[in-house]
Amino acid sequence: MDNLDLHIDTVKFYTDSKVVLGYISNETRRFFIYVANRVEKIRNLALQVNGIMYQLTVIPQTSGTRSVPAHEIHSSEWLLGTKTTSFLRTEEF
Repeated sequence: MDNLDLHIDTVKFYTDSKVVLGYISNETRRFFIYVANRVEKIRNLALQVNGIMYQLTVIPQTSGTRSVPAHEIHSSEWLLGTKTTSFLRTEEF
């Protein structure tokens, strides 16, 4: 990001994995070197911009690939769509 000629106000990370969200948000537990290096790289990218706000969000459209109890599948976001589109980029480049 240091080499870009762009002003970046906000960085958002999107993932379909609660495990990834757990790794990135956990600051007390130690991880295997492989995982720790990648988590550190993500955190460093987020902190390179002064005054950054970042969001770790689960992408609703991928809920079909995660475990959903049978009695909840008929009302899942995967089948019905999202209630909000706030996770979508609305601004133009």
